[in-house]
Amino acid sequence: MDALPEGWSAYQDDQGRTYYANPSTGETSWDPPAPVAPALPDGWTAHQDPSTGKTFYANCTTGESSWEPPTAPAAPAAPAPEKPGRWSVDFTYTIGPEGSEHIFSGKVQLLDKSVHSSVSLVVDSLNSGALAVPEGYCVVYSNSKKNYFLLWREEKETEVFALLGLGGSDQWSTSQVLRLDPAWTEDVFAGRCDVVDKVRYDSVTAAVEALNAGIVYEGQRGFCAVWSASQHCFHLVWRQDKEQEAYVALGLA
Repeated sequence: MDALPEGWSAYQDDQGRTYYANPSTGETSWDPPAPVAPALPDGWTAHQDPSTGKTFYANCTTGESSWEPPTAPAAPAAPAPEKPGRWSVDFTYTIGPEGSEHIFSGKVQLLDKSVHSSVSLVVDSLNSGALAVPEGYCVVYSNSKKNYFLLWREEKETEVFALLGLGGSDQWSTSQVLRLDPAWTEDVFAGRCDVVDKVRYDSVTAAVEALNAGIVYEGQRGFCAVWSASQHCFHLVWRQDKEQEAYVALGLA
């Protein structure tokens, strides 16, 4: 006899006759309850063997047949979630000193200055999971450099630069500038740093625009000195990916 449907059992009455009951529903029957037809995969149908009365299953598309109910193929395993990218001190952008908050305010989270004041320590905390920034980018104020820095996870650079309207790492910017001692003359830069023609470009803004346009040869190293007529001193200007190299070249901390 085929197995009884779930919840049904066979019993004997006081005369020895077999009957069937489902205690959960209160149903009873002298005849065996029909088994619940299994859910068949696409293409399969149930049939009765005329000689034995047994149920068999067939797939007319593939020509397969089976006495046992076929099972649906296992669903493919869900792909593992992508592992978030890493944070690095290489993935930073100098926004500028206090007063440049308008660049990121309302767009990118500024970490609490009283708790997070070091870019390298913040990067370590982000990579270890001790600090969470779900957006994948944030701003840190560095007490040592007196500048705001934009940080991002490696896969978030394009997104956050577009959000803030910034150029990529190969761009020059008026936020990537260091005012130098007014006592520094062109002789100080000899052999260490190119100096942009101070007659043609006597402001940082004009020099940066020319550097991004590729019409200033002195930007070949990725950093150079620019004269500011309004402030009567030179400024060190660098491309985002050349800040450290620029500081080393001039022996700056």
